[in-house]
Amino acid sequence: MLTRIVAECSTVHACATAVMQLEPWDFMAVYYDALDHFGHGFMKYHPPKQKHIPEADFELYRGVVEGGYRFHDMMLGVLLKLAGEDTTVILISDHGFHPDDLRPARIPHEPAGPAIEHSPYGIFAMKGAGIKKDERIYGASLLDITPTILTLFDLPVGEDMDGKPLVECFEAPPVIETIDSWELEVGDAGLHPPDQRMDPADAREAIGQLVALGYIEDPGDDKERAIEKTVNEARYNLAQSYIDANRYYEALPLLEALWESEPEDLRFANRLAHCYQVLDRLPEFRQTIETLIETQARLARKARKKLKQFAQRQIETKEEELSAEGPTEEEKVKERLQVQKEKREIQRLRALARPRKYWGDYLMGCLLFAEENHSAALEHLKRAEKAEPRLPFLHLQIGHIYLRLKLWKDAESAFAKALDIDPDSAQAHLGMCQSLLPRRRNLEAAEEALAAVGLLYHYPRAHFALGVALHRLGHIDRSVEALQVALAQNPNFIEAHKRLFYIYRHRLKDPEKAEDHRKQIKEISRRRRARAIRSPAAITSSQEVISAPKDTPKTNDREIKDITTVASSAALQEEIITVVSGLPRSGTSMMMQILQTGGLGCLTDSVREADEDNPRGYFEFEQVKKLRTDSAWLADARGGAVKVIAQLLPFLPVDYHYRVIFMERDLDEVLMSQRKMLDRQGLEGARISDARLSKTFAQQVRQAKSLLAERHIQTLYVSYGDAVEHPDDIVARLFDFLGQKLDAEAMARAVDRGLYRTRQN
Repeated sequence: MLTRIVAECSTVHACATAVMQLEPWDFMAVYYDALDHFGHGFMKYHPPKQKHIPEADFELYRGVVEGGYRFHDMMLGVLLKLAGEDTTVILISDHGFHPDDLRPARIPHEPAGPAIEHSPYGIFAMKGAGIKKDERIYGASLLDITPTILTLFDLPVGEDMDGKPLVECFEAPPVIETIDSWELEVGDAGLHPPDQRMDPADAREAIGQLVALGYIEDPGDDKERAIEKTVNEARYNLAQSYIDANRYYEALPLLEALWESEPEDLRFANRLAHCYQVLDRLPEFRQTIETLIETQARLARKARKKLKQFAQRQIETKEEELSAEGPTEEEKVKERLQVQKEKREIQRLRALARPRKYWGDYLMGCLLFAEENHSAALEHLKRAEKAEPRLPFLHLQIGHIYLRLKLWKDAESAFAKALDIDPDSAQAHLGMCQSLLPRRRNLEAAEEALAAVGLLYHYPRAHFALGVALHRLGHIDRSVEALQVALAQNPNFIEAHKRLFYIYRHRLKDPEKAEDHRKQIKEISRRRRARAIRSPAAITSSQEVISAPKDTPKTNDREIKDITTVASSAALQEEIITVVSGLPRSGTSMMMQILQTGGLGCLTDSVREADEDNPRGYFEFEQVKKLRTDSAWLADARGGAVKVIAQLLPFLPVDYHYRVIFMERDLDEVLMSQRKMLDRQGLEGARISDARLSKTFAQQVRQAKSLLAERHIQTLYVSYGDAVEHPDDIVARLFDFLGQKLDAEAMARAVDRGLYRTRQN
């Protein structure tokens, strides 16, 4: 294993240095994966020795990881020498490895199981002309690397990119130019042509069809099962990506479907329970936790029974071997393969047969905490702590309960235990800060908050806590800076607005800025009222806002008092955003025209003018295209309608109250209309067949509908054909749906049957 790692790494390095010396280049990128292999293979033997590692193995392999790093330092030295002093160099790693007690004793039996050995902290280093020296960069992520490289080359950054240029690295602020997307630029991006990319689900269906037609033999249940598992893993990874991006509504249907198809895969249930908890869907959270605990106990009993069967079979096999003649070479090969397969299965069964003793109590503790049954939650978590005292996340949960109960010293003790196990836990440092602030230990609290943001910069609650501590210490300017960072990361952080309102009004004597924060407080509270009317549970989650310490400034101003006024139903109508959605060319422009003619205000502009495809206009608003990165304009759509295509619905922020009119049209008609429009404009469009494009659109529509259902957004589905053929009926349905007085006759007259030019016969 070690020989292979070194050989492969040396080959990569040789190729990289050869290219640098023999080819002209202005950009060079090389990826070394050997450190990852060193870590997964040998970090378990790195000092200090773990209890489960044999002494002989520890002595043999204890220096491998350190040797691997020295080897990479040597290769880096060669790269830097070949690159020269005039080259900008970026060194990055997406994660590290736990070198201490956080190293796991067992790896989960799942495709991504080895990732449990990773530390979340990687490395970013940059050197070159015009780059700052000895500067610490906060909040950098892998997503920022490409925009930064584009900026180095004076190239524009795509507005659809999730990352940002790390401008704080530059001595002089660079000029940042943007384009809509590099995906739209002509050129070779190094991708396979669309018709050569294989989707796992497509592969499964293709195999089934070829078997049915008699062109290939049935590969059997095992291969079908392998394909199904591959598809499920891809969907699980997608769900996990959504969770990492805080897009829980999109992860939820994926995880629900996965658990339904694989009811014994506890990963799916664990992630699903987490989604329910974050979305404050406590009944589903409880049901999932209870089922998960029951399933785990049943699988343990089943695994123990199978292990006994394996043991009995091994005894019988040995007896048969003693009485039988020697096996042939072919039989020996089959036997070795069978033994390896059985070893893997036995390892899996042993993991199931020995369920983690603390896990059930930990899950129940989390559930009861969410249900605000704090005393019962503590009982379960204390039992879990007794079973396994070296789990930092367990002490974090206990600490948060003590914070809720205002038992500050107990909370401090719990967070201290978490930090003793994992000194690099940003969450534990923040918890420690929150336990110190109520006792006026402000200097210590500030130090803990600084430690938290130093480890995890995108952490608005930690910046807020730092701002509170600095305010109390009299460092007003630094307090304002910390609070502003908290708001930059979470603009809806009402407690940060309240403290800044107080500081600007009473400490800095700046009534203009104080008034700006007062308006923000009022606006955020108004949106929360609208959400509360729509879904009372939606605003009870602790994920979005941290409660301020006791000394959060209060004011008796009447201007702030009106924030708590309950909105009337008429006022609520003014808060609702009516979203007209569907696929492009499904009748959304026609529906916008119907609404506008009837008297409902529509958010539009004249950027895209009427043409042959839409003679009456598109009724679009240009900013909608940037919804995934900018949603501030949505405030202007309150009380009216705006057109948002189905593919952008997932990016509607949860702060507003929506209702959706979703236009449906035959997919063949949609594609025909899109093709004609592209032809008239001289554009190429998608380079795949209509059949595949239709399948993709159908899937996107299903996902959009599922999202609307999960978010409990009131939705009216309207058939384009019905709207054209029977406008009076559609107008009547719109009246019931909107609950507003509109001009029905004008709305019906707005439908022009002559524009239904592309239809299926």
